[in-house]
This record gives sequence, C-alpha cells and structure tokens, in this order.
Amino acid sequence: MRRSYVYVGIVVAVGIVLPAAYYYYSKPTVGDQLDNTLRAMGFFPINPPNNLISLGSLYHVDSNVQFFRTVCFVDENDIAKSIRKSPSTRTVANELYSGSFKVSGGLSGAGGVSGSGALNEKFLNQVKYSLSEVQLYEVDLSTNRKIMQKLMMQQECRDAVADVFSAGGYVCQGQTIFEASAVFDLNVEAANKADAKAEVSMEAVRDAVKTAVKAQSDVELLERSGKLVTGSALKYGVAMSPTCLAPSSARFARILPKTAAGRIWNFVKFNMLEPILPASKGG
Repeated sequence: MRRSYVYVGIVVAVGIVLPAAYYYYSKPTVGDQLDNTLRAMGFFPINPPNNLISLGSLYHVDSNVQFFRTVCFVDENDIAKSIRKSPSTRTVANELYSGSFKVSGGLSGAGGVSGSGALNEKFLNQVKYSLSEVQLYEVDLSTNRKIMQKLMMQQECRDAVADVFSAGGYVCQGQTIFEASAVFDLNVEAANKADAKAEVSMEAVRDAVKTAVKAQSDVELLERSGKLVTGSALKYGVAMSPTCLAPSSARFARILPKTAAGRIWNFVKFNMLEPILPASKGG
C-alpha cells in the first residue's frame, strides 16, 4: 500500500512539474548561428570541430549533449564499404555562414595592433568565417547495428559501456557526420575604417587568428588569396543513431534530447521513474 502511495505521489508531481518545465524549456539550446543551423539540420554541433568522431563508433554523450568521448572505436575495415558520401548543395553551404570568429583576446597583445581595446572588439566583428567543401557521410542503420553487436562482443567494450552507465550519460553510435573546411576572411581594411586613429596590420591579424584557431581546435591554417583556410576538413556536426544503448534494467529507450525540456523529461524517466518501477519479467 505504501508503495502505491509513492507511485501516486510521483505521478502527481510529474503531472504538475513537467508541463510547466516543458513550457519554459521547450526551445532548442541556444548557440551561435552555426550551431543553430546545424541543429536545425538534425546535427549536434561538435565543439571544437575535430576529426575524432567517426561513423559506427560508440560515444559517451553527456546529459547536455555537448561532449562526445569515444567508448569503443570501430575498425575502419568493418565500415569503409558501407559509408555513403554526399556533397551538400550550394544553398545549404551558404546558410552555414556563422558570423564573427571569437579570437578570445588574441589581438590584444599582438604586434602590429595599435589603439584601444575597443578597436580589438570592433575588429573581432570583422573576422568572419564560413564553411566550404561541405560533405555529408552516412552509414545505414542496419550496418550500424551489426557493428554495434560486434563491438559489444568484446569484453573491454562491454566493460567500458558499463562504466558509462554507472557514471551517467548516454552511449550512442555515430550515424551521420557533417564535414567541412573553414574559410577565415581577414578584412583588415574594414577594421581600420572602424577606427581611423588606429591601425591593424595584416601580419598581426593573420598571426592572431592562426594562434586562436590552433589553441581552440589544434588545426593549422593555410593562406590562400588573402584568406586563411583549414588545411584539412573537420567534423562540425554529428547525428547519432536514433536509439542509444541502454542498461539491461532500463524501462525506457535512450534517445538524445534536443531541448532543455527533453533533458528534464529524460531525467524524470531515468532517475525518478525507472528506479521504482516494477522489475521487468525477464530481469
């Protein structure tokens, strides 16, 4: 009888709190223009962009879906023939203009930059970057399932997945990757027009942006026609298989949340409801 009261209490609490939380937190997570565009296309942004994410591999995804850490890495020979590649349309590429590149103060101490801190801030608004050579890579769900089963046959992989479940978070499998090269437009002339009393040299700008990008993503930039470009393409977004792995005792499917409301609802299901629900007949 006491357990029945507990169930009723939780149901009432959820019935009151969840609708209110959903009302206030149903909007997607706010990010910069690039992040928002990637989310609108069905991808989770990879920050900073890198080449560590691969199709078929298993990743530990935190509850806020911001970080992806490798749990079990797939052998390239098991997936290479199943990867499909599709270049994006020009329209999509043009939509991925992301606005200002935040140099994070990289110009403040750079040689060749004179004037006040206000100039540096104005210049940051002139360093724009966009994405080019956009490519999409995808593996079908049936292949991903076979790969996941093969990975989970390895004791070390099963142990690593169990560790993630104990610590909290999701274990998900990469299914689609958004890859592109970044192009940085060093508009020094516009920056100098912003403050006629100061001067910004191309060398200082180039060095500051190179340093900032290297620090943020460990990527070397190359110079081409007055612009800086990434020497190799990077992964900017990832879409995981629709359903992530779940503990054997799970009562609910593990699906990555795309809104704050989704994160709250998942917390209620996994941390409040599952622990008190009757054990499954097979468990």
